[in-house]
Amino acid sequence: MKICSISLQNIASIEGPFTLDFEAEPLYSAGLFAITGATGAGKSTLLDAICLALYNDTPRLSATKSNLSISDGTADVQVNNVKNLLRKGAVSGYARVAFIGVDGKKYKAEWQIRRAYNKLSGAIQQEEITLSCLTDETPFPEKRKTLVLEKIKELVGLSFDEFTKSVILAQGEFTSFLKANDDNRANILEKLTGTEIYTQISKQIFETNKQQQTALGLLQTQLDNVQCLGEEALIQLHQTLKFDEEALKALQNRLATLKAQEQWWTEVQRAQKQLAEARERQEKAIDDKERQAERFSEWAIIDQLQTIKADVLNKEKQSVLLNTIQHSLKEKQAERVRLLTDEQAFAKQKATAETEKESLKKAYRQAEPAIEKAKTLEVQLEQSKRSLVEKEEIVAAKKKKRAEKEEALKANANRLAKGEQFVHQEENWCQANRDAEIIFSNQNWVLKLAEEQVQYKEKLDESTSNSQQISTKLNILRENAPEIDENSSLEELFGKQKELSSQLHQLQQDKTTAERWEEEQEEISKKNIQLCNLATAEQELLQKLDTLIPERQKLQTACETAERIYQRTQLEHSNNVVSLRQMLSEGDPCPVCGATHHPNAHKDFSSQLLNTVKEEYEQAKAKLTQCKEEIVRLQTQQKENQQRATELRQDFSKSQQKAEQLLQKLQESVYFASYPSLERLNYLSDKIASVQRSQEQIEFQIEQIGQRKTLIEALNNLKETITHYQQLMEKNTQKLTQLELSDSLVVLWNNDLLQFKTAATQACSTWAKHKELLEKYNKAVSELSQAHTLLSAEIATLSKDIEEEKESLHKAQVDFEKLKTNRAELLEGKTVAEVEENFKRKLEELNVALTEAQNKYNKVLLEKVANEKSLETLEKQDSQTQESIAEASEHIEKWLTTYSEAQEKFIRPHLYEWASRSHQWLQEERAALQLLKDEIAQYTTIATEKEQALTELKTKQPLCLSEEETNQEKERLAEEEEVLQQKVVSQRSQLLTDEQQRARANDLKKEVAAKKEVAAHWEALSSLIGSATGSVFRRYAQEYTLDRLLQYANAQMKYLNRRYTLQRIPKSLSLQVIDNDMAAEVRSVFSLSGGESFLVSLSLALALSSLSSAKMNVETLFIDEGFGSLDTDTLSVALDALESLQHQGKKVGVISHVQEMVERIPVRVEVIKEGNGKSKIVVNG
Repeated sequence: MKICSISLQNIASIEGPFTLDFEAEPLYSAGLFAITGATGAGKSTLLDAICLALYNDTPRLSATKSNLSISDGTADVQVNNVKNLLRKGAVSGYARVAFIGVDGKKYKAEWQIRRAYNKLSGAIQQEEITLSCLTDETPFPEKRKTLVLEKIKELVGLSFDEFTKSVILAQGEFTSFLKANDDNRANILEKLTGTEIYTQISKQIFETNKQQQTALGLLQTQLDNVQCLGEEALIQLHQTLKFDEEALKALQNRLATLKAQEQWWTEVQRAQKQLAEARERQEKAIDDKERQAERFSEWAIIDQLQTIKADVLNKEKQSVLLNTIQHSLKEKQAERVRLLTDEQAFAKQKATAETEKESLKKAYRQAEPAIEKAKTLEVQLEQSKRSLVEKEEIVAAKKKKRAEKEEALKANANRLAKGEQFVHQEENWCQANRDAEIIFSNQNWVLKLAEEQVQYKEKLDESTSNSQQISTKLNILRENAPEIDENSSLEELFGKQKELSSQLHQLQQDKTTAERWEEEQEEISKKNIQLCNLATAEQELLQKLDTLIPERQKLQTACETAERIYQRTQLEHSNNVVSLRQMLSEGDPCPVCGATHHPNAHKDFSSQLLNTVKEEYEQAKAKLTQCKEEIVRLQTQQKENQQRATELRQDFSKSQQKAEQLLQKLQESVYFASYPSLERLNYLSDKIASVQRSQEQIEFQIEQIGQRKTLIEALNNLKETITHYQQLMEKNTQKLTQLELSDSLVVLWNNDLLQFKTAATQACSTWAKHKELLEKYNKAVSELSQAHTLLSAEIATLSKDIEEEKESLHKAQVDFEKLKTNRAELLEGKTVAEVEENFKRKLEELNVALTEAQNKYNKVLLEKVANEKSLETLEKQDSQTQESIAEASEHIEKWLTTYSEAQEKFIRPHLYEWASRSHQWLQEERAALQLLKDEIAQYTTIATEKEQALTELKTKQPLCLSEEETNQEKERLAEEEEVLQQKVVSQRSQLLTDEQQRARANDLKKEVAAKKEVAAHWEALSSLIGSATGSVFRRYAQEYTLDRLLQYANAQMKYLNRRYTLQRIPKSLSLQVIDNDMAAEVRSVFSLSGGESFLVSLSLALALSSLSSAKMNVETLFIDEGFGSLDTDTLSVALDALESLQHQGKKVGVISHVQEMVERIPVRVEVIKEGNGKSKIVVNG
């Protein structure tokens, strides 16, 4: 992996934009280069930029674990968020890295961040990361941050942790690592190599072994608690069960016979009820027919009336029409008289209007010369008036402008006086506030010192408060539980706690089993109720079927009757019958019936009647189908209920078995013998609560002892912290005294740091504001003096212009008055427009009057012609209507005489009412009559059938018992069955419990054997590498990792210095060196000189780089600090060693502020502070 270039802008203190190109001179040829600059200039920001572009993280931020946030406008940003790296005062920034990936291609990764709307007030937006291949000139298509970072990680070949150990080397940590003791070296090694996983593995193995041994003991206890019946008791139980089952079967057979007898009584009662209902309906149908005799007699007359129906309706219609026509005739005759009068009046109005119009035109011609002269004078007056107004406006505008200038001059003079006063005030203030000037000159240093003092004070107060709180808590703990000994054995308490947990677990399991057993008992009762409900539903279905079957017979009869009527109607209205009817002539005998009067001979009722009869037949057929479908549905439901009853019986049996299994499982418990047979759940709840209380007492003791020990240790640590912060605060106070500030500020420093910090900040801010105001006021005074002179000159010019404009205005006013006098002498002073408008208006009024008179006259003439035509039409309609009424009356009288002279008086008043009856009404009445007849026949048949069925049913009685005797015997046997059933269930439950107990014992034996094998495996593994603290396996892993690290370090030493070889002292983490120049003498690492120690620690740093990137070659390295304590000779050795790394194909960047070292390295990347928190980067070589 090789870094080709780094670009950044507005990252931390680097403003930029800046690019560090390793493929351009002078960096291209340099194997070693320095990154230099003052402390805080931003040297490490270059490394942050690399990590941002590649991993969206930095070493400094990832090491910060605080959850604190800092304010950024309207939002808060966590202190360890990468958003904080955007330079203050910048709206956007970026970090860009070009690198060679593991596939050999060149890539560019870019990290960008900006503020919303590109404004300083905008909130910082989410960072964006992009990737593109420079070799192929193609961007990575995915924009999602997580996927881009994953791809970059794949191309770099290193994770973030591996990268920070392989590319950015903390050489200073290995100097500490080299000479640390075993414990400290173990901690540093775990931090550098990440071997903490082995601690977790060791702890997990220890805990797993502990759990396996506990589980084995629990299984063995369960096996010991399993109890089974003896052989003799088992045989006796089988014999008793067989005898009780036979007795139960005989009892159930007897109950089945009694149920059949009960069903027989129900069927007899139902048959008697149905017979009574059939006879009642038969009698009701006969009564209905007799009661409606008059209705059907009227229907017969209306049916015959159909031959003159059209004549009756036509006569009524024509009579109404005749009244209307005669009324209209009278109205039209009156209208004709009115129109003759209007014609004469409108002719007179027309002549008058024409005379007045001619008189008006003559008067206008006489006034026309005066009107033209007045028009000319009005034009001249308008022009003169406009000129006069313009001159007045000019004078007024210039006066207004002069007044504005005078007001501005006065205001300017006031502002000038005030400005000079403000300048004097600000100069006096600056001389009186020397403290503010001192603080402003040392602003950053004072505020930083105050911030440190505030932090020290807060930490001191926090530590003091925490110390008091801990002391209080410790005293409260001791007062609340004085009986607890802080030196008690925790192991003994843990043992009691384990025993109580095991007992509580078993009791809770037993309670759950008991609850489930009671739930199953409730379920058995529910299923029993459901079976009873199904039996009731079966009875209801049978009753519905008994009702629907006779109904189906009735509908079958009605359907067959309707079908016969339909077929007869079809035959009657066949083609032959229609042709015979049409051949009949009035007075000639009919060849079928011999009648000489044929009222319907030439009328066609066939289609309508046939459709009506067909519709009645289809309705009857649909009702029959609906009834049959309902019977089928009920029969289907009956079968479904029977099937459901079978399923419920099966579920009932399964629930019984499940309840027996749960009871057996409860009996397996080691504590079952102590459980009462009644109120078992309440007993278990009380017992669990008792064990939990004991458990809570033990836990309370453990917690109290642990809390006390923790508080004592924390109290000792806080005492040391308080002393440390008191010393730091005293040093800062001494530094502040050097500024020689006023006593009031020193008092604030000593008594109220926050108030001092606020006062210092306000002093800086106030001093800057006053300084800025002084400059602003001086500038304003100068500008106001210039404005005063300019305004005075402008006012003098305006006064001269106003006098000249006044003279011109007076002359224009004299000319205007002369024109005004000449115009007043014409047209009596009226305007031309007014005179012309008066003539025009009168002419228009006369034209309107003439037009209205002509229109009214024309309208009267048209209405007169229309009236004459309407009279002629109405007289003709009157004659035709009277003829039509006479013809219809003749037909009606002839039918009345022919039908029945005796009923003429009864029929005549109802002629129109009966003739208005529809054909549908006739068909409905005919169908109602036929339905009554069919209903009487149907219920007569049903009554006969029910009587025969009742007689037959009485011969099939199962037992010679009355209904009451049957019910009493059934109740008695049901009680005996229930008792015997419970006895059989109990015996079966005992047998099933014993069988399950035996199976349980066999299963537990197998589980114990299997668990022993697993527990032995974990016990062996725990004895090798398991421990409660995880130290055993961690030690193995650290020794192995240290050996590998030393292998890589010795390989690096061959390039740096062949004299020494690193070794691990056996059975420890301590190090020693082999001096190859002294016959392989073994030396302590503490005997190495400063330069030798540097070379060894550098080899360790490079070794970690190789260890973290074992599968790839890292060509670019950065070594951060670590050179500050080296002397001149050692520094020379270190530089020679670093330059030798170039032979390994590595480019090394050294970050340091050591001047001597920087001067020895020819190629330098200098980070230079520019003030205001900004820095720039310069490459020299």
